[in-house]
Amino acid sequence: MNCKNVQQKLIFFAENDLSTLEAVNVGKHLEGCSDCNLLYEELRETLGVIEKEKEFRVNPFFATRVEQRLANLKEKEILLSQSVWLVRLTKLVPVALSLVLAVWLGINLGINFSQTPAQTTVSQVSDTTFYFEEFMQEDLYAGTIESVLMINGDKN
Repeated sequence: MNCKNVQQKLIFFAENDLSTLEAVNVGKHLEGCSDCNLLYEELRETLGVIEKEKEFRVNPFFATRVEQRLANLKEKEILLSQSVWLVRLTKLVPVALSLVLAVWLGINLGINFSQTPAQTTVSQVSDTTFYFEEFMQEDLYAGTIESVLMINGDKN
């Protein structure tokens, strides 16, 4: 065999993918040809490095770390769901307090206004009655409303 044919078949020879006859012929050529033998040795070293890198090294703590990460994710989800409720609650509290304050103010103002008519004095009632009676006695068509109001305002 010539060197060109052997060099094309070296990779297959290194991986034992040649037929028995071809493997014997390449082996005989490598024993006699130092250039092809040197190329074959370099190819074997390169393939050895590749095979070494292909090896899968099992980390004994891999499963433990994965389980811990999953547990941490679950804890984060729980905290996130709790924080969502906290945010919603902080939005509702001011609204509820505003409603309570509005009801309280409404009740207090209602009580104050309901007490005002009962506390009116007799003089206030008689003044109102006086203006009403005078207004009814006057001829409404005699003048403008402003003149009627000004007359009532002058009698104070």
